[in-house]
Amino acid sequence: MNNPSVEELIQYREEAIRNLLDEKAKHLHQLESLQSQIKDVETKLQLLGFHENTQSQEPKLRERSVSKSSDGYTLEMLLEGKQPKVVSLYHQLSEGITALESSINSIIRKKYVAFSKDRNFCEVVVWVSKLTIFIDIPISILNDPENIAEDCSNVGRWATGQTRFHLLDAEGIDYSMDLIKQSHRYNMAGKFD
Repeated sequence: MNNPSVEELIQYREEAIRNLLDEKAKHLHQLESLQSQIKDVETKLQLLGFHENTQSQEPKLRERSVSKSSDGYTLEMLLEGKQPKVVSLYHQLSEGITALESSINSIIRKKYVAFSKDRNFCEVVVWVSKLTIFIDIPISILNDPENIAEDCSNVGRWATGQTRFHLLDAEGIDYSMDLIKQSHRYNMAGKFD
């Protein structure tokens, strides 16, 4: 074997440097692509009601009008493992309910969130793929032209409402809010208008 000449060593070194620079450029491009994807995911999470916790760098639910219950349950615990679509649906519905009146409270229970003023008028159970809404109004006086509500007064349930219906997507929010408003009026006035 011949010993390489100085020129060959320099040429070999320059080629190795070029290869390393090409590899670094490739990795830098991949890193920039990943950073862009991370920003896209963060934006989508923010739209769904999540924000970044700067202390732990883990996604955390944005604080809403609900907080920890006296039993230690949190909204974050209740929404954990649910589809992002359902989490977003819950937040939209919750904002609509609490906008009915400034003194409406939301109370987090183990299996549902109760909305009340002096007494409950609505409870929301968050399932993986839908919301079940219980309203505290007899079905016999509920104006429900779409016939989505059902009497559950003789069925075991976690919530106090004797009438229930399901919300599957954002298209049903307006109609759901109409039924919830009837329960709110019924419970706040002590009678149905």
